[in-house]
Amino acid sequence: MTVSPRLPADPAPLPTTIDGARVVRVLSAGERAVTALVHADGATRVARVIDAACPDSLIDAEVAVHDAVRRAVPALREHVVGLDDLVTLPDGRIALLLEQVGGPPLDTVLAARHGQLALGEAVTLLAPLAEALEAAHAVGLSGIGLSAADVRLRESGAPVVIRLQDARVGPVLPERLRDREPAYAADRAAIARLGATVAAAVAEPGRAGLLAVVRGAELDRPLAPVLFDLAEPLPVRLEMVGREPVDSAAVDGAGGAAVGVAEPLTARSTVSRPEDVAEEPPVPSWLQAALDAARAVGLPTGIIEPVRSTALALGARWGAVVVRPRFLLAGAAGVGALVLALVLGSSSAGVEAAAGDAPLDPGLAPTATVPSAGGEAPELALHPEPGEWQAVVEVLVTRWSACRAAAGSGSSTGGSGDRGDGGAAAASCTASTVHPGSAAHLLLHEADPRHALLERWSAARGEAVVIERMGGAVLIDLITAGTPTASLLIVRSEAGWRVRDVIG
Repeated sequence: MTVSPRLPADPAPLPTTIDGARVVRVLSAGERAVTALVHADGATRVARVIDAACPDSLIDAEVAVHDAVRRAVPALREHVVGLDDLVTLPDGRIALLLEQVGGPPLDTVLAARHGQLALGEAVTLLAPLAEALEAAHAVGLSGIGLSAADVRLRESGAPVVIRLQDARVGPVLPERLRDREPAYAADRAAIARLGATVAAAVAEPGRAGLLAVVRGAELDRPLAPVLFDLAEPLPVRLEMVGREPVDSAAVDGAGGAAVGVAEPLTARSTVSRPEDVAEEPPVPSWLQAALDAARAVGLPTGIIEPVRSTALALGARWGAVVVRPRFLLAGAAGVGALVLALVLGSSSAGVEAAAGDAPLDPGLAPTATVPSAGGEAPELALHPEPGEWQAVVEVLVTRWSACRAAAGSGSSTGGSGDRGDGGAAAASCTASTVHPGSAAHLLLHEADPRHALLERWSAARGEAVVIERMGGAVLIDLITAGTPTASLLIVRSEAGWRVRDVIG
């Protein structure tokens, strides 16, 4: 495999737009390229801007890989990130415009579902990738990313390989000769390791059988057909905060379902088993920031300490994800909020049941709710389409301002935020805007410069750009005049989407 030369540690800055799409934020900067999120006409894509010092041969090889994928059968094309366009920047650099795969990374799902993944879900995750690998070899392609960190899930639940920069296109070999090709053998070993990683998250008693099958892949056994014989594919249950757990045995015993249909994942499935944590690692800075935020909102020690242990256990498996550059750019508070949104879901379920379904005060409804074209309030949509997030965010930000006004009214007319008509209106509004017990719940009733950021975004009729989707937790950038103003972490509850944190 060709090794990429080391490129300058301080890459050249990106322009404000790429092919007419506004650069929202830099996701990562590697030795060969800078990756950024770009947004135009309601669509978000990923721009991979190749460094000017990168040899033409490496650029040509990467483009050739995408060309091979585009010409391949759906088994490969539908499970590898797609190249939408290839453009040249004014300074001469080449940018690959790729589709944005909006779901969570596979390693994140496996960490959250450790010991809870149904065998049928594992088949849904692995079989399409095994078929994609066979299809890749059939067109002479090898070296696609087959680690859990190199695979993301679409919002439909389908696995997608997102790392192709190390892949190479070679001559198409006759099938009888492919077993002798070292690059293909390395791919089969890679998917066997991925299968073992997935198997580690599978609930007993299916784990042992899956391990035996994926280990057989190292012995050149066809993996996909054996996986389908092992269990019926089941929908992959993506994380959703505040739902009751679903018994894995019951899921495994359910009828077959089409591969790639997403369903909510359980909240308590984020908790790793005690025997999986041999020694507690040091508390990283992002987690400490999250725990400090939890204490600030008044969460009891009985909740915070289990969360701390859980997050440390996840960190051992999830470390490569939680320190990804795009999260670091959002700041430790944003990362902590996202992690806490996932691991605190079951803790807040009882509070949500009591307060989360409270209706919006009738007096606030005309200004706080923006019905969708179908007549339903946007924030009630279970799975908003890409073009629907703007309306969801506008509703929540509008309610935020209304709640601020109601809180001021409650303070002046009732003497307190929890007395008088104004106080009742503020309490009702709060329940319809923020997630109970969250950082946003506290922030809403405090003086803070982030309120002005939301007001500025709303007054400018800014854009909402989805940065990260993790089932029932979504990180969204608020863009004003082409510049990120703030970020919102919103989570899905039984009552609809609610704000969990505002990141300035």
